[in-house]
Amino acid sequence: MKKLVLFFLLSIWVNVDAQIAINTDGSSPDNSAMLDVKSTEKGILIVRMTEADRNAISSPATGLLVFQIDETAGFYFNAGTPSSPDWQLINGSGSVNLSTLLSQDNDAGGAQIKNLADPTHAQDVATKAYVDALENFLVSQGVIPLRDYDGNTYTTVTIGDQVWTVENLRTAHYNNGDPIPNVTDGTEWTGLTSGAWVWFMNDNQYENDFGKLYNWYAVSDPRSLCPSGWHVPSDTEWQTLIDFLGGWEIAGGKLKTIGTLEAGTGLWASPNTGATNESGFSALPGGIRDSDSQFHFLNSIGYWWSSSDLSNESAWERVMYYDGIHVARHGFLKTKGFSVRCLQD
Repeated sequence: MKKLVLFFLLSIWVNVDAQIAINTDGSSPDNSAMLDVKSTEKGILIVRMTEADRNAISSPATGLLVFQIDETAGFYFNAGTPSSPDWQLINGSGSVNLSTLLSQDNDAGGAQIKNLADPTHAQDVATKAYVDALENFLVSQGVIPLRDYDGNTYTTVTIGDQVWTVENLRTAHYNNGDPIPNVTDGTEWTGLTSGAWVWFMNDNQYENDFGKLYNWYAVSDPRSLCPSGWHVPSDTEWQTLIDFLGGWEIAGGKLKTIGTLEAGTGLWASPNTGATNESGFSALPGGIRDSDSQFHFLNSIGYWWSSSDLSNESAWERVMYYDGIHVARHGFLKTKGFSVRCLQD
C-alpha cells in the first residue's frame, strides 16, 4: 500500500513539475535539467543493440542515442533526420581499423573519410594528400616498396635531386585501373594510335628481368602509366639525370648493371663496356619492338621512353649500349615498343 501511494505521489509531482530527479540523497533536480541523475556508485545503462537493430529503427529521432554492441562498437547518435538517418560514432570501445576507414563510400563511424581513392569531400582531399605524401616519403627512403596498380613492387634510388625506380615498369593497367591492351599481332601493333604493351617476343619469361615494352601512346595517356606521385620522365628530366652523372658521353657506364651474359654474371652482352652501376639505376638491355613490329636487341641495347614528343609521329627517348658508355638521345616513332622507368613527382 505504501509503494502504491508513493508511486501515485511521484506521478503527480512529475506531471506538475516536469522534472525528474533520481538519486539517493533526496535532492531536487537541477533547474536546467528535465532529468537529473546523481550517484557515486552506479551509472546509466543505455539501450544496447546490434548495428542491424540500430539501422532497423523506424524514423529515429534526431539525436537518438544507442550503444552498438557489434562491428565498431560504441555510442551512436542520429545526426540526421528521422527520414534520413546519419548515425555517428561518439565513443567506441574499439578503434576503427584501416580497411574500414579507407573503404569506398563508408563513413567509418563518422571518421570523415568517404572515398579516399577518389576524393570528393574537402576532408578526403586533405587526407589523401597527406597519405600520398607520407607514402612517397617512405618509398623514397626505402622503408616500403613502390607498387603499381597490379601490385608489382619496385625499389627506388635517389640520384642527385631525383628519385627513380630501379626496375623497368611491368604494369598492365593505367593507374586508374583501366587495362592497357596487350597487342601481340604485328600488323595491329604498327597501326595503333592508342596505348598498348607487349613482352619481348610476346614471351612472359622476359618480364621479371626486363619488364614490359610500351608504345608512346601508353606513355602519354592521361590515365598515367606510373603509380600516384610518379610519372614517366620528360626529356628534360632525363637530361638532368645524365648531366648529374657527367654528361651523355660517360653517363651510360654509371647507369648500366655490371657483368655479362656470356660470363653468367649479368644480362648485358659482352663486353658491357665501362659498366659500374655506381648510380644504382641498374639499366638493363630490354630490347625493342621496332616500327616494323619485329623484336630486336635483347641483351645488347636498352631503350627508354620520355614523356616528351618531338612531332605528331615521334617522341624523345634514351638509349644505352652493350659496347659503349654513352647515352644516346633520339626522336623515334611513337609506334615503337620501349621500356619505361618512373620518376617521383
